Amino acid sequence: MNRLLLPLLALAASLQAQATPEAAAIIAKARTAVAKDASYLERARALHFDGKVADKDGAPLQSFVLDVAAGGKRREFRYDKDFTAELSLVTDGREAWGRQANLVSGERAAARVLPFEIAANLRDMALTDLAFYGVPAGFKATAKPASKVEGKDVVTVAYTSGPNYSIVRHFDAKTHELVATDYLRPDGSYERQVEAEVQVVEGIRFPKKVKVLDPKGELQGTIVFEKIVVNGELPDSAFDFPVR
Repeated sequence: MNRLLLPLLALAASLQAQATPEAAAIIAKARTAVAKDASYLERARALHFDGKVADKDGAPLQSFVLDVAAGGKRREFRYDKDFTAELSLVTDGREAWGRQANLVSGERAAARVLPFEIAANLRDMALTDLAFYGVPAGFKATAKPASKVEGKDVVTVAYTSGPNYSIVRHFDAKTHELVATDYLRPDGSYERQVEAEVQVVEGIRFPKKVKVLDPKGELQGTIVFEKIVVNGELPDSAFDFPVR
């Protein structure tokens, strides 16, 4: 048997264990589109993002710093447009905590443990980010009917983990590059993030700019990823519950 075929068969078997055959086929092609060399994806154990959020008219709303690491670890800091307030949301892959801070006075509220549902969602976001369209353990992936998104023919895969976490990815039917992702909202509707610009970091395609659409398809704002680092240095202690 061709030596190159063996890892492909192993990958297909792994995907099919958690995905329908149709979804597994789409995912395999999408992973090839996001990185021509699969080793780039396998080596990625941590991601760092710096970015800004603007409203539909381009006025600044927030900035953010986001880190994800293997094991479902995720750390996000959100700042208001004037950089006077900070909100932190962190999970070590098991529990999660949050805290607010006034950056002008230096006052920080006591960190509080977040409900299990929020901790699980933060963990699942980290797992899906680092899976690069693959199916993390405990997830299910199902192909959806072909359709059009942003005027493009797409093939679609829905990923679910429990009753509260679901994302739907739409891939270009020809290139299998990501076109848009739908995120489940607390009210059961979906917010859509459309890939507007892309960038390549360490051989992997990442979004540079995405358009955010509400469930009715109306533009709500944009997210710009100003900096992305693959496998930056970040100790496990960065995800620990703060001592004070």
